[in-house]
Amino acid sequence: MIKRLRSAGNADTQFAILMLCSSSSLDSVSGIKLYHDALLAVCAYPYHPNVHKLATLELQRIAALLKDQQHNLRWQESLIGTGLPFTETRCQFSADLLEWLLQEFSDRINVFEAAATGEVFQQFCQAVLPGIEFFHATQGNLNTWNRIKCLSGHYHNAAALQWLLKLFHQKQWEPVLKDQLYDALKIFISWKLTGDLFNRSFLRCPVTDIHYRKPFAKKTSSISVINKPVENPLPVSETEKNDLIAIARASLALYYRETDPVSFADPGETSLFDMGNGLRILLTGMKKERRLSLETYIGYMAFQNGVPVAYGGGWMFGYRCKMGINIYPPFRGIESDKLFCQVLRLYYQYFQLGCFVVKPYQFGKGNPDGLKSGAFWFYYKLGFRPADPAIKKMADAEWEKIVANRSYRTPISVLKNFTACNISWEPIKNKTVYFDAERVSITITAMIRNRFNGNREDATRYCMKTLKSFIGLKSIPRQNTVEKNTWQNWSLLFGCLPGTAAWTPAERKRFLALIELKYAVKERDFIIALQQHQSFWLSVKAMLSSSLA
Repeated sequence: MIKRLRSAGNADTQFAILMLCSSSSLDSVSGIKLYHDALLAVCAYPYHPNVHKLATLELQRIAALLKDQQHNLRWQESLIGTGLPFTETRCQFSADLLEWLLQEFSDRINVFEAAATGEVFQQFCQAVLPGIEFFHATQGNLNTWNRIKCLSGHYHNAAALQWLLKLFHQKQWEPVLKDQLYDALKIFISWKLTGDLFNRSFLRCPVTDIHYRKPFAKKTSSISVINKPVENPLPVSETEKNDLIAIARASLALYYRETDPVSFADPGETSLFDMGNGLRILLTGMKKERRLSLETYIGYMAFQNGVPVAYGGGWMFGYRCKMGINIYPPFRGIESDKLFCQVLRLYYQYFQLGCFVVKPYQFGKGNPDGLKSGAFWFYYKLGFRPADPAIKKMADAEWEKIVANRSYRTPISVLKNFTACNISWEPIKNKTVYFDAERVSITITAMIRNRFNGNREDATRYCMKTLKSFIGLKSIPRQNTVEKNTWQNWSLLFGCLPGTAAWTPAERKRFLALIELKYAVKERDFIIALQQHQSFWLSVKAMLSSSLA
């Protein structure tokens, strides 16, 4: 019945199956897990108000049962990691996400395991504590967590964890270094869920109306979808933005996942869009200290009728965007093509893009699930094609076999061949040249090796001096760490660009503005300004052409 519930094609069938299920007893943990996820799918994609109402009541019935069974050890062990109400989630999260969890749920967070070896933690203590504290920092046979409690003087989990995180804040380390040092401690926490908003059953983005599916929906046309105008972001207050970020963080955490644009989200870079038919998409950009040096990484989370159904992000450089989508397991195979088209539509119009690129991992490279599901064809049917002409020819021939024989399935060995290159889609073909940020990075590294014998300090000093002269600055004003890093990165890029001597004073001024936009305002402003600097792109083209020579 659960399988039929997921595949029901109309309201009568969906409701009839739900009625049968609602009269059944809930006495199997494995059955409850399957039924729960089918109910979530129904709440996201119902055919009728009565179906949505009954599915919601059934989720409440499961929650009530789990509340009664929350002290049943056998049930609880089987339900760890499901994200259901009155269960436990155990995971190692980033320091930033842990800090948020402690702020929101301090009474529900405990340490499950501190798996770093004693030697690793002793080395960490020597790096962050006064040397004179060597005894408690390095001596004795205390395990990692007991040593943390001893050093902090806090014997409650939340307080000891907060003390540990404060140590990281007190050090002026780069964020990436802090991440690596914290991850090495291998702190696994336990998050006890209750029956409130923060569990997979009831986590929702607020909506006022529910959209109901229509049977026999039309086939998706990616071109027609992507060209439908996108309305301005919904008016959302600062408090509401923080609430939406909290929902996105919890949604990922309940599936044991994290993404940088959500974990490091900046409320000022957060926008919510109503895409129609019950779909809302949340865009999240990162705090300035977490922004990428060259590309712009904007994440998204998709909510269907308020239910979080998918997440991902776009890495933008000029008019080019590397794109990925991850659909949560309960919703896979239900209007997935329509959902991804709406994501593409939003990025295409809001960021004025021209080309989307999907990297091989998304459809199978190092990803067995991607191969098994035939994810390549999901993208192919929407218009994506392999960048390599030989592989494209192979894929086109394979597609002809599928069209000719609906029972035909592409062998895994053939799908593996397709993962040898990116796939891309240009909604509108034009003469624009799209550049890969990875190739730019490779060229900069080669320049530092070849011209400065690998000495990064010499390279940065020389390129900064050259850039200041180029844009007519006597000196660069005193800067914070974010601004300093941005100037250093873009001076190294400038040091590789040929043909800049021919730039006009206005073009030089615009290049200065680009550097300042990278750290000063919303990243969307930077993306669009970068797209419009034609002389910059001509120099990038010449730089990459010479690097291939």
